[in-house]
Amino acid sequence: MLLKKERILTQAEAADWQSAVRLVGNLLEQDGCISADYTQQMIEAILTLGPYIVILPGFALCHAAPSKAVLQDGISLVTLKSGVEFGSPNDPVTVCMGLCSRDGKAHMAQLQKLAAKLMEPEVLERIKEANDSEIILNLFEET
Repeated sequence: MLLKKERILTQAEAADWQSAVRLVGNLLEQDGCISADYTQQMIEAILTLGPYIVILPGFALCHAAPSKAVLQDGISLVTLKSGVEFGSPNDPVTVCMGLCSRDGKAHMAQLQKLAAKLMEPEVLERIKEANDSEIILNLFEET
């Protein structure tokens, strides 16, 4: 699975949306999925295109186009103690998922599975309330 315990941070503090994006990027960097350039590319994409990544109330899917800064496909997840504003009607965001892909295709099956899980009633709320990465991993492994 592209989401691993090492790539989950619960109940984190972020001063603003850029800090939240850096948190998801840092998890991917620390696990060898991306270089720091990709984290900056995620921020630049939002600055250029707007808060298109806030796809559900309280949920942002942080990503950028595939690039040489992506070393391997991966997903990270950060829950925030206090929501941050991206400038979206779905603000404030309290759950940020980071996504990196080398080619934009290899991760699609797992991303579809994660998206389907996020659409289930109460799953996003359970993620927001989680205080341990194992709780979040177990949510995504439930059938």
